[in-house]
Amino acid sequence: MEELLHSVPSLLLEEDVLIIGRQVGVDTGTLDLLGIDKYGNVVVFELKKGDSGSGSASEGSILSQPQEYAQALHWLTYEDLDDIFTEYSTEVGAKDWPGSDGLDGDSLLDAFESHFRTTLPQETFNQNQRMVIVAEEITDRTAANARYLRDEGLHLQCVEVQRFRLSTDADSSPVLVASTVVDYDEKRVQPREEDAITYPEINEAIVSRAFPAFKDVTHATSPEELFPGGFDHREPRMHSQHPEHPDAVRYALRVKPLEEGHVRLSIDVTSRGLELEEVDKTALTGRIRDATDCFEQRGFHVDQSRNTYRIVTAHWDVDSVADVRDEAFLDEVAGRYADLVTIGHETFVDT
Repeated sequence: MEELLHSVPSLLLEEDVLIIGRQVGVDTGTLDLLGIDKYGNVVVFELKKGDSGSGSASEGSILSQPQEYAQALHWLTYEDLDDIFTEYSTEVGAKDWPGSDGLDGDSLLDAFESHFRTTLPQETFNQNQRMVIVAEEITDRTAANARYLRDEGLHLQCVEVQRFRLSTDADSSPVLVASTVVDYDEKRVQPREEDAITYPEINEAIVSRAFPAFKDVTHATSPEELFPGGFDHREPRMHSQHPEHPDAVRYALRVKPLEEGHVRLSIDVTSRGLELEEVDKTALTGRIRDATDCFEQRGFHVDQSRNTYRIVTAHWDVDSVADVRDEAFLDEVAGRYADLVTIGHETFVDT
């Protein structure tokens, strides 16, 4: 079924989807098929043989798996997706997989432009994470669970797919018939044109305000040194230039006023994108938790269970782009970001 659906992804949702990965490994499991829709959102197809809640695909896993996948994927930048696409392109050539049209070009952006006949800024990729459960039959319980998760904000759809042959001849071509059992309005995953906001605009506004406060402790002469990847990401993470500061400890910004209604700062421990032989995440997070009192005195929350992302956080609920652009609000976020970086360096650097 995976090979057949890989060949005709447009059948699944009655919309065009560019497949960029097959059997893609993420922190929370392996994605059967990974695609991109015309808005640049990621689309995961999770395939279940037979009934959706039978065999190894228990109803419990169907309830939890989409949430875990969405959580793992929402961190991916365009560069991460481009890496997945590059690996997939290599596999397509080596394994001669059918249904791989639209892979023209050396990058994901090239393939996107060729496939959809349009282009998107890199920072607009992966604004939403869409999950699609595909089975020969979607059980009533699966449908009920999916509707609950959908109503709670997860972009989740359920599709029944059946395969038929119109002839008893074994060489006759199969026919696939798809029916969407759980769906949502397409407007839900469309980018909002009005009242738009760009990541470089807001990220740079926050960092430029905060930079004078942590310039010396980070050993940087400009904000650009701390963000070598630039500010055009949904969640840029600062890399301190201090020689004693651990490379795997990063200070993240996340501005999502329209899609998720929040602004968040965090300390993360991750080796993603770094050429590090080994990272002792437990030891690093232990050092951070040793400074819990210092962080909490400045209004931060310290999670006592995480070892990777969002160990220390500050969070603001926002309703509109106007709220984020407010000068007083930007000053407040920048001040807290400076506190986050300063306390982090006091934690890891012998001052």
